[in-house]
Amino acid sequence: MTIQPSSPRFALPIALLLIGLAFANALGGGFVHDDHRQITDNYLIQHPRSFARALARDVWAFKAEDDRPISNYWRPVFVAWLIFNYQLFGTSPVGWHVTNLLLHAAVTLLAYGVARRLRAPPAAAAVVAWLFAAHPAHVESVTWVSGSPDLLVGVGLFGALRIWLANRERPTGTGLFAAAACFTVAMFSKESAAAFPLLIFACEWTLDGNAVARRAVRLRRALAAAAPHLVVVGMYFGLRFLLIGDLLGRPHPQAPPWSAVAANVPKLLVFYMRQVLLPFWMSPLHALRDAPSALGPVWKWAPPIVLVVAVFAAARCWRRGPVHRFGLLAFVLLLAPALNIRAFPPEERVHDRYLYLPLWGLLLVVVTRIVEWLEAFARRDGKVSSSSPRDKAEPGMVVSGGAAVLAGLLAALGLAALTALYNRAWTDDRTLWAWAAAADPRSAEAQFRAAIGAHRDGRLKSALTHLNETLRIEAGHIDAIILRARMAADRGDTASAEQDLRRIVGLVPNHESAYDRLGALLVDQGRFAEARAVFKQARRDVPGRRVKYGYNLAVTAFLAGDLTAAAAALESIRPDVEANPQGGFLDSLARLGEVYERLGRPSEARDVYRRLMVLTESAESPKSLRLRAEAVDALERLEQSARQ
Repeated sequence: MTIQPSSPRFALPIALLLIGLAFANALGGGFVHDDHRQITDNYLIQHPRSFARALARDVWAFKAEDDRPISNYWRPVFVAWLIFNYQLFGTSPVGWHVTNLLLHAAVTLLAYGVARRLRAPPAAAAVVAWLFAAHPAHVESVTWVSGSPDLLVGVGLFGALRIWLANRERPTGTGLFAAAACFTVAMFSKESAAAFPLLIFACEWTLDGNAVARRAVRLRRALAAAAPHLVVVGMYFGLRFLLIGDLLGRPHPQAPPWSAVAANVPKLLVFYMRQVLLPFWMSPLHALRDAPSALGPVWKWAPPIVLVVAVFAAARCWRRGPVHRFGLLAFVLLLAPALNIRAFPPEERVHDRYLYLPLWGLLLVVVTRIVEWLEAFARRDGKVSSSSPRDKAEPGMVVSGGAAVLAGLLAALGLAALTALYNRAWTDDRTLWAWAAAADPRSAEAQFRAAIGAHRDGRLKSALTHLNETLRIEAGHIDAIILRARMAADRGDTASAEQDLRRIVGLVPNHESAYDRLGALLVDQGRFAEARAVFKQARRDVPGRRVKYGYNLAVTAFLAGDLTAAAAALESIRPDVEANPQGGFLDSLARLGEVYERLGRPSEARDVYRRLMVLTESAESPKSLRLRAEAVDALERLEQSARQ
């Protein structure tokens, strides 16, 4: 019996082994970047009473004091995944990493099944699965806990594709429903999945079996295939509009004009093809910028020339058959949402994670073509007859397929080594941004985040070096100027700090961090009247922060000795705090009770403390438990005073 490593019996265990080799060291990593906010600071996923609100609001809703949307990312399946993982693992990163790896394994197995359903050569299907399993471009989606939306979309889309391809051969209502259900998981995980119905339409139009039909018949079949998935897309965007008031997303404040978007498409496509085929430049940040002036003419024309060559090669592959057509369509259509750079900040317009699904399509085309070349050489040598079906292995075909499998396995092992190396960058924030700054020293954002990490660790000299480099690259980097002010205040240069902060407040009237730092700086100097003026202005200018700045006003008044003003400020935010007790300002009730006590208003103080007891009755967090204990002590103290 001939052992064929490309058969499912061997190909799938090898794929799982490659995932283990590539990502095993990711299990020792911690939470990085957005993980801290979306998991450890996200009270909405931590308390059962908040689950409904978490699912009905955008993913950053925990930052808001009311139901006003913070972003245009409504991803309820992703939020449900966060809730599920938090209930299992809490804030222990290991479990979160394990579930990400399980999702990636599921996507890899489903992707292999799709390739086989397309009747790709067994060797090609196996090699594509192996390369996909271990590719370093997946680190941002797999190793980074907050990259799980891509994995959830992958499970949903490949599951839908697998069922849809089977249903094309033997149509059933159950298959149609199951494919739409899988796509629903993908669509409600990440909005970029909306490209899937277009992929289904294009594939139904171009796959073999319809080519002989009249154009009207093919159009009707393609529309019928896409229709259930279009219904899911319409349902998603309709609910999104009802819940967060956003339909198609808002462009970034620094969004370029559409002409610039179109002009950058060749550069984007060449970048992503390079990341797939030559994955030696992995980084959490990639800047899409022009080359130095000396290379300007070359750089200007290089991406279009490379793209023309790639399009020519793609056109030749398109004629090779349905597998090539499907792979090309998957690469282009699933990548298309990432080509709209108007949605992203300037330094985050390209990311490796945007390749998570499109990468499979390009690999399918390239690997299948290589396997076909090897088979063609075998036929030329007379080892394989031209009439041999792919599913029937002749000796020469086994030789050519074996060569492809061996080469593919060696390539996958090399990719696994690169992935394991890059995983180390995602161990913690300090390592991550140091890697980004080293990978692209010209990136202002990478230098700034490296400065933040160094400052947090107390490495002030390193922080200052990265900060100066940030401002050298981008003199108007707002957050870098705020960090400079913070560092100046720390070393006692309050005048420079205040100058920088007032400059930012003047330039960006709704910049929350600038107001926070300026107000705190004035409070530390005992300039309470000026601090109150800053917080009042912030309450007017910063949307969705009425409670926060009302509390800041109360604290400032309290420190200034104006208890009446402190009570008035706390009373003004009390209804909002009681309506949203998980919003982070429940301690304002404890402070209001304390102020009432000092003002000689014991009955009102008791009322506030009792209300605090009710709101913390089912408390779970340490902060809520501490506030409850404080309320208990205060009530006992008031009772003793009343008896005396």
